[in-house]
Amino acid sequence: MNKQGRQAIALRQNNPPMPKRKRESPATDALRIIHQNIRSGGNKFIQIRDLISREEYDIYLFTEVKLEERLVNLYFGDLRNHQIVAYPRDENPNNGGGLLAIIRNEIRIVDAERKKVYTTEILDLHIEIEDDQMQIIYIYNPPQESLEQAGINALVKRQKFMFIGDLNARHKALGSIGRNKNGKWLSEYVAESDLEVVNSGLTFRRHGDYREKLYYILCVSKLRDKVMDSKTFSNQVIADYMNKNFYPVKFNAEQKEDVFLYGKTFKFVTSGTR
Repeated sequence: MNKQGRQAIALRQNNPPMPKRKRESPATDALRIIHQNIRSGGNKFIQIRDLISREEYDIYLFTEVKLEERLVNLYFGDLRNHQIVAYPRDENPNNGGGLLAIIRNEIRIVDAERKKVYTTEILDLHIEIEDDQMQIIYIYNPPQESLEQAGINALVKRQKFMFIGDLNARHKALGSIGRNKNGKWLSEYVAESDLEVVNSGLTFRRHGDYREKLYYILCVSKLRDKVMDSKTFSNQVIADYMNKNFYPVKFNAEQKEDVFLYGKTFKFVTSGTR
């Protein structure tokens, strides 16, 4: 047994499992999800367990876990308040690092399927929260693989869905300075599919002065919390100020229909900037 395995056994012996308890189910419009590329769970499992013990999130997703199934069970099998869905490394030993999803017990897993297209690894998760079902397509797409050829768009089976993962895609429309083929395809797919990039937190890698956005959470617009609508403009102080000093007009900037303004017609442009 390697050093990390011995550490895991010692950790479990010295720290009894967290007590199992029933908590309220999260709402789909307030679902808390974290995704990280951890580049080996063997030397980070203590930090991962500490993160989970704080219970700040409902779903924890990790790429490049680089753990065989026996080690996934050894490191995380005693998490009594969570369910484990893994794409272990030993199912794809020659390439790929494996995926790991750790999900609160209050979220029912309707279906979970492991998929591999070339060396692209996918966990296709269907979950249910208070009779409301949605699909999470979790992906690790290596830099050399094509997202288009991986056919991730063909995996969508539900009206409510999300793409999450390390997609190795770069494009200005997605928040990157650089661009590549994956980014071009993804930006066009996002524009055509009513998807939105809803990442929060640190999502950038820096190479000198070069900035890349590689990790994405892409959400169908009907699932996104419209913060400006639900919080900002419902604030009575802000609403009174706006009505007193301005003539508010609500405009759907995401529409694809023509817009007519001052005798000029503005047409929707896929991944356009102006």
